[in-house]
Amino acid sequence: MTVAVYDRPAAPSIQQWLSTNYHTDLGTVKSGYIDEALAGAYAGEQGIVSYDESEAGSKTTYELGIVREDGRLSYTTIILDKAQPRYVYAIEILLEFEKDQNMVQPPDSTFVAVYKKVISTFRLL
Repeated sequence: MTVAVYDRPAAPSIQQWLSTNYHTDLGTVKSGYIDEALAGAYAGEQGIVSYDESEAGSKTTYELGIVREDGRLSYTTIILDKAQPRYVYAIEILLEFEKDQNMVQPPDSTFVAVYKKVISTFRLL
């Protein structure tokens, strides 16, 4: 898992910044979170497999699931806090998923649960 802090981009919105960086209009990507992204990876989808954004209090969260060419699932949550508008925070997990969950220990669902816990308890300082 990777946690990064970036200067807020000059783009009018984070969605536009992400769309430009990934060369995709994220407004056209299937809505979903990490569970949907993992399901898309299991189904053999490639590229951006899920995108969603939500707002709670002063924080806006952007979530992006990408199945890379090497077959790994990259899932990133980007947090923008209006109380600290100079920065954006990114938390990423990279899963080398296995369709047959009997073959791996712990299963992918364990890593997904840990990721969800990190995101739900993440505090901006």
